[in-house]
Amino acid sequence: MHEFFDKLGAAAKRAAGNVANEVSVAAEKQKLSDAYKDLGKRYYKAVKIGETAALAAEALIRELHAEGFEDIRITSGYRSYEYQQILFNTYLGNEMKKHPDWTVEQCRAEVLTYSALPGESEHQTGLCMDLISTKNVVLDETFADNPAYAWLTENAHNFGFILRYPEGKEEYYGTDCTAGHFRYVGVDAAKYITENNLCLEEFLLLYDEDIIHVPGIN
Repeated sequence: MHEFFDKLGAAAKRAAGNVANEVSVAAEKQKLSDAYKDLGKRYYKAVKIGETAALAAEALIRELHAEGFEDIRITSGYRSYEYQQILFNTYLGNEMKKHPDWTVEQCRAEVLTYSALPGESEHQTGLCMDLISTKNVVLDETFADNPAYAWLTENAHNFGFILRYPEGKEEYYGTDCTAGHFRYVGVDAAKYITENNLCLEEFLLLYDEDIIHVPGIN
């Protein structure tokens, strides 16, 4: 059992840690130093995403809008290490104000339930995006109540995206579930992950163990 969780921890680290050199499971060849595509303000505000993922994101949003979900916007994409540091420190400051009787470590632990340390954020890969609704611009669990959420969970894999932190898989990825956070892994991997009700850590664990074989990847 310990060996399994050691392997799971390695899979989780591969999924979320050391993102400065990470390449997606779907053989995405673009590293962080390569070009990013600026999606511009037509999708709510200017965000950058890795070029291949950005093309897929544009197609996904166009289809969403065509299906009548015109309120959905991209609110966050690529973040630099420096920006993630600023964001994390801001969250830490907010928690310290909210809980004046807590220690810094307690506040830090709370922040880690919803935000990653710089160097461990998926946003640094350029392969993920956060979606919100213009009816509720706060990125939180209420996005799951939006009718577009059901469409996304059923169709995002057709564009190479997965719901990165699905409910019920918290033991694998170690943070709170996030309804609006989608990760690009390519169509083949996304289809396998979605059809088999996996999170990325589970997929990586099985893939590393050579248990699964996905056309287009293996």
